[in-house]
Amino acid sequence: MDNDLKKQFAMRIPQANNVQMIMISYEIIDAYLQEAKGYQTGSGDYVLCIDKAKRCIEEMMNNLHYEYDIAKDLKQMYLYMKKRLRQAICEKDADAIEEVRKMINQLHDSYESIAETDNSQPMMQNAQSVVAGMTYGKSKTLDEAPTDIENRGFRV
Repeated sequence: MDNDLKKQFAMRIPQANNVQMIMISYEIIDAYLQEAKGYQTGSGDYVLCIDKAKRCIEEMMNNLHYEYDIAKDLKQMYLYMKKRLRQAICEKDADAIEEVRKMINQLHDSYESIAETDNSQPMMQNAQSVVAGMTYGKSKTLDEAPTDIENRGFRV
């Protein structure tokens, strides 16, 4: 994943609520899998990208709330995705990556429809606000500028 994409995710995360965080996680997984498709099957970079995607899926599994019935279904989907990604590495099955990407994108679309009705507050309550277009970076592109700097961190 290139630095610009990482920077975009880093700017979105502090402003995200629960549903948006799940969507961002799915986008990160998809970005790693998309990057893996660009490498030769079985190469070190290919395996590294798939491993990062698998770790993200594991994190999604670890954060499921099992008091809801849907969590059990999501866990089964995540386990299947991890299995297919192992096959992508061990058996050099490039179709497995595309299958997992399709599943991730379907889940993302489902959460996107939920996000339209979710008006909850961001998960990070004391994070910097970010305003796009306030400054120009070295690459002559618009960068984001943090605001509310006086209200960061812990208060003693």
